[in-house]
Amino acid sequence: MERENKRRRAEAEATEQKHRRGIEDLERRIAILEQRQKMLESEQWGMADPAVYSDGEKMKALRCEHQENQRSLEALYRKWEEHYIDPGVFSPDAE
Repeated sequence: MERENKRRRAEAEATEQKHRRGIEDLERRIAILEQRQKMLESEQWGMADPAVYSDGEKMKALRCEHQENQRSLEALYRKWEEHYIDPGVFSPDAE
């Protein structure tokens, strides 16, 4: 009986640790994308830079990246919120 309880506690701890690592990874991915979005929106080398704005191809590429990042962020935000609604269904890789 005691051996079974120890096994269950160890499994629960391993699951919790995996869950925490998943959340940390998710938050890291969000932070990276948010930082990139700020750079894309900046007046220095970003879409607000007059030199970039006047370069149609560069502007188009940055706008596409910005839109794709925004979609990814929205999916990551939803996944992060789902964790707090039902941590049992959390999967950090699903987007």
